[in-house]
Amino acid sequence: MIESSANSFSPVQLVHLSDIHFGAVDHTVLERVAAYIRDLRPSAIIVAGDITQSGRRREFVAAHAWLESLGISWIAAPGNHDTPAMHLPLQVPARAFAPFHRYERHIG
Repeated sequence: MIESSANSFSPVQLVHLSDIHFGAVDHTVLERVAAYIRDLRPSAIIVAGDITQSGRRREFVAAHAWLESLGISWIAAPGNHDTPAMHLPLQVPARAFAPFHRYERHIG
């Protein structure tokens, strides 16, 4: 609860999302989640880990655009999927030396 005046409290409603995996997202589900969040009108959204499927730039751009489209304050923490994919040979140095560069650039 957050104190809203000297003697009263106002409830804070949060939405927690996890493993949203942009890049492997079902757009029908995404639309339904967005509608639910908009109807709920929470104080903020917390996104915990695996924002993207493979840590690709386009996945971060799509995730950021979707989160911003909700019109609600949000905060996110990266997960293991949010680093460049290990199986991509050119991404190995990026994953080793700057694993969350794309997250920091596109999400925060």
